[in-house]
Amino acid sequence: MDVPEQSLSRYAKIESVLVLLPPSETKSTPSRGNTLNLDRLSFPELNPARDYVLDALVDLSSTAPDQAQKALGLSANQGDEIIRNQSLHSAKTAAAHKIYTGVLYEALDHGSLDAAAQK
Repeated sequence: MDVPEQSLSRYAKIESVLVLLPPSETKSTPSRGNTLNLDRLSFPELNPARDYVLDALVDLSSTAPDQAQKALGLSANQGDEIIRNQSLHSAKTAAAHKIYTGVLYEALDHGSLDAAAQK
């Protein structure tokens, strides 16, 4: 389809597209990495909410694991997630593509992306 050049000029040029993937149910635990530093994340204006949710999750998982399991919609087989949540403040972190192991992340094939796309 031929589109006149002047018709295209009214549209903004897209330089890049940010693709957000949901977390995967299946994940691995990083053996190396720094602990979570909220100041290093994008959108620092979200840090007060992140801090609040993180503290609430750690507290609920530590003091009322049964309630945490119910609130998070976890099955009895996912009890290890509650244990993981109890130590989130000291847990090692890594990039999502190194932690999540689900079908979507395998299909993404992070290693096949060029450097700009990997950011």
